[in-house]
Amino acid sequence: MGLVGPNGCGKSTVLKALYRALVPRGGAVLVDGDPLRGMRHRDSAARIAALPQEERVELDFLVAEVVRLGAAANPATPREEVEPAVQEAMVRAGVHELAHRSVLGLSGGERQRVLMARALAQRTPYLLLDEPTNHLELRHQTELVRTLRGTTVHRPAVLMALHDLNLAAALCDRVVVLAHGEIVADEALHPDTVERVYGVRPVVITRPDTGTPHLLFPITREDPS
Repeated sequence: MGLVGPNGCGKSTVLKALYRALVPRGGAVLVDGDPLRGMRHRDSAARIAALPQEERVELDFLVAEVVRLGAAANPATPREEVEPAVQEAMVRAGVHELAHRSVLGLSGGERQRVLMARALAQRTPYLLLDEPTNHLELRHQTELVRTLRGTTVHRPAVLMALHDLNLAAALCDRVVVLAHGEIVADEALHPDTVERVYGVRPVVITRPDTGTPHLLFPITREDPS
């Protein structure tokens, strides 16, 4: 499921309420019918893993140690399954070859993939991602799509905030559009909705390789004369 909308519409706020960085002033967050607010942190860590939009990594940990923090955060993971979870997550996130490097010496994109591996290693049924393609070059964005859509025994349900509408259309089974802190659409990305929210009307075509929708936006070119 994707959350899309202009800057400041509330995407990150929604995710922060879901992974307990913010406490809602009204209403309730339910996880499989259970109120999140009264849940012990160890119990919510067994159900929800998160990749925030901005996370500073300041301690001189090795990549494998950072990923291991994710595996160890889930109290439901047996001790003998921690290391297999770490190794699988590093492979899926494409950071296995970085396992013995310090995170302080990595590029922004490499760190982002390490944090993705940490979230995957937690092996929770729900995964919350806030702008997961930040700092990722094109190849790694494509690999992220394959990682999230790939088949695995430990494949979570994913809720992610995205800026890229075409990535949302290609990756997500369901797209929720936010504007001014409210849900304005919960559907496939329709040109009318995009125009109402973003102020520009796209042409929607079908990708020949995947069969998913693809949005083309008008570009005004200056007359060279």
